[in-house]
Amino acid sequence: MSRFAFVLACSLLQAHLSLQASDMDKAKEDVEHCMSETKVSSDALKKAYKDDDFGSNEPLKCFQKCLMIKENKINKEGVANLEPVKNYHKKSLEIINKCNEIKSNNTCEYAYQLHKCMGELKKILA
Repeated sequence: MSRFAFVLACSLLQAHLSLQASDMDKAKEDVEHCMSETKVSSDALKKAYKDDDFGSNEPLKCFQKCLMIKENKINKEGVANLEPVKNYHKKSLEIINKCNEIKSNNTCEYAYQLHKCMGELKKILA
């Protein structure tokens, strides 16, 4: 199973679960940290989420990478944490395999491509 599988499964699971208040606080802290680290402005981030386009520039791609690291979806080297995926339901794993060929030596580009692919897969699962 690829590193993509974990990232997708976590994102899909997160979309189906409601966040607790403490999770919301942690998410806010992570976003603020990553905005500072990657020097992404609030306006650029709002536009990227609105348009679902994090590929417009390198800082937005690196913002996605930063969040994935903060959420323990990938490590700093771009290797996914696959433990939570092991018990994910069969249909999701079948869909995950469709995007399993994403490759990039640039971890920011990789994070962007994962984000983009997850968006497409969420549409299929909806």
